[in-house]
Amino acid sequence: MKTVRNQEEEQILEKYRQAAFDGIWEEEKKTLWRRIEHTVSRRFFLRYYPWVAAASVALLLGMGYWWLSDAGSAPEQLAAWQIVRTEAQQRQKITLPDSSVVWLNANSCLEYPDCFADNERTVRLNGEAYFEVKEDLVLPFVVRTETVTVKVLGTVFNLAAYHGDVETVATLLKGKIAVHTSYEQKPETLTPNRQAVYRKDTHSLTVSAVNPETYTSWINGYYKFNNMSFAQIAKQFEKWYGVAFVFESEQLKAMTYTGTFLQEQRLETILMLLQELNAFKYRIENHQIYVSP
Repeated sequence: MKTVRNQEEEQILEKYRQAAFDGIWEEEKKTLWRRIEHTVSRRFFLRYYPWVAAASVALLLGMGYWWLSDAGSAPEQLAAWQIVRTEAQQRQKITLPDSSVVWLNANSCLEYPDCFADNERTVRLNGEAYFEVKEDLVLPFVVRTETVTVKVLGTVFNLAAYHGDVETVATLLKGKIAVHTSYEQKPETLTPNRQAVYRKDTHSLTVSAVNPETYTSWINGYYKFNNMSFAQIAKQFEKWYGVAFVFESEQLKAMTYTGTFLQEQRLETILMLLQELNAFKYRIENHQIYVSP
């Protein structure tokens, strides 16, 4: 049943939301606050809110520990977190505290603690990254994204998890990884040369065999496409060049290409090469690329 509050009550609630949840991820804030809110009646809260607020903070900390320890990251909340961001046409190599190596693709963000927890090694990703994880049979390595969580012991894999994309894509080169989503009861385990694709719109997770080079060539400074649609290629170019493609025909989006392009090439040069294979027109306006028949 929905509770109706007046303006004063809402102000009190908001005050202690902000005080209690500073430093916790947005989705975790909302979920944990709902749990606390449901345990305190409105009348009791208004009468005794200073004591209730203190109790709520204590309850939050306990519940927050339980919530985050399920992913192994609670102790890491006490450590300082490093944030690495890349811009368009940038990629960066990062060495983590455990000596694992991460290549961060363009327009991406990686967060990791100065020191890992005692029970697992957790990082956060928004964007695309290539991981070479140092093997540790005791401490699993965990990558948390907006939609999926990937757990490994020691392996090599690529993970594309951009905030605005419909799909999150995990591609495995070596070892094994377990892909978890909040909509699947059991994680999906990948073996080498397999790929898991999670779709936000349908909450579906599919696995297929792929050539990993197609999805990891970016770390070596080039893109390799094998019978890939123009729409899929455009997504890659959007991340690297910091542009947005607008297709004025569905047929153009479905056209397929096979080839290799260097990241140092100008986008206009690549588009002219694609025009030689399939006829189309394009115009560029304020970082928007309009593709028409």
